[in-house]
Amino acid sequence: MPDQFSVGIIMDKVAPNAATFLPWAQRQEIKQVEIRKIDGEDIWDIPLERVKKEASILNDAEKKVSLLASCFLKCELDDPTQVEEHFKKLPKLIECAIIFGTNVIRAFAGRRQLDIPYMAKSGLVDHLKRALEILPPNFVLAVENEAATGCETLSDVARLCEILKDDRLGCLWDLGNYLYSIHTLNHLKTERMSLASFLDKELKVHWPIVKAIHLKNARRVGLEAETIPLAQTEGIDSMEEIDFKELLLRLRMLKIQVPIDLEPLPGAEHATADLKTIRRMINELPIKLYV
Repeated sequence: MPDQFSVGIIMDKVAPNAATFLPWAQRQEIKQVEIRKIDGEDIWDIPLERVKKEASILNDAEKKVSLLASCFLKCELDDPTQVEEHFKKLPKLIECAIIFGTNVIRAFAGRRQLDIPYMAKSGLVDHLKRALEILPPNFVLAVENEAATGCETLSDVARLCEILKDDRLGCLWDLGNYLYSIHTLNHLKTERMSLASFLDKELKVHWPIVKAIHLKNARRVGLEAETIPLAQTEGIDSMEEIDFKELLLRLRMLKIQVPIDLEPLPGAEHATADLKTIRRMINELPIKLYV
């Protein structure tokens, strides 16, 4: 396995489309990009001709698309109308992925209130099973852990993988999203465990299902959370701090090589700062790695 991390960025965090994104990407020597929205629209709502144009621009500039960050199944799973609307769009989403040259599609575990237990999410397993039956054999469905959905943690997604037993199902592991989960943070306080230790434990146990990673920093502000620069430590409880450098080292030790995309605050200046931070962290690791 090459001694290399592939670090990219969510395109619409920097610019609304490929043409306006490229100048910044070229200056920063970014080789990888994640597609979520184009000109403010979700990828599956964009005409295919426009999708082909965007893909052509990125391909001509030798930018690899890591995954399509769709909002598939980020809906009320007990509402048949909402679910069917998402499944009607899935074939087009697959076609868009093929055009962009990626086989990884993001999904969610529905939308729920925080006080509803994870396993009570109506139809979640059946919906994912149905999606996997539609998905081409070489595709990956990466469920993102998010506090507002049925899977708050990597462990939650692992439970789904254990039930469905399909190697094409995995997790888009978002580190910053743990700070948005009151349930998870309260559990850690009860166990007197730091978030950094919990993330390391999750990775050591469930690393085989990690299909992609979002690098995002966040902090609690009262009952809410907000995204902050990767380098920021001010205003963060030490028990809720993410040790990005230690996690990068753990990924290297486990020989995990999956797409890693930055999810900074909107704007090129924030993207530039986070990219500089992650490259510095990688360069400081005891084992030489490259972006």
